[in-house]
Amino acid sequence: MLPIDAIDKPADTACQHCDQGCSIWDSKPQTCTEFECAYYQAEDIPEALRPDKCGIIFIRRSERIFSGVLVTDVPVTDAAKGQIRSFNEQGFSVVLVSAKDMSLKPIFSKNHDPKEIETEYKEALSGNV
Repeated sequence: MLPIDAIDKPADTACQHCDQGCSIWDSKPQTCTEFECAYYQAEDIPEALRPDKCGIIFIRRSERIFSGVLVTDVPVTDAAKGQIRSFNEQGFSVVLVSAKDMSLKPIFSKNHDPKEIETEYKEALSGNV
């Protein structure tokens, strides 16, 4: 997920204001209001891939990487797993991030070098891509 300077939240970390929904919804920063995950950026996406239904918030990080933040308490569905396969078939690597413990699980495209993707992912988080 994105970094939010206004509330001191680094990229791909759980938001301290998220507990069964946003506890600062009425006063949330503009960055939160403007954020659109991949579901809202693409056209003709099935509702089954909406993050609250499929269990993953997909975010395009670079020309080769999507990250997928696992939604707390929502099981990852077959639709989400199919989307990961589709991203891989399109040449993207996917880095899954657990919102609970922020652990990473990369799912590399067969065309990508794992070390390059890890470096590119870290650069994308720091805003250098």
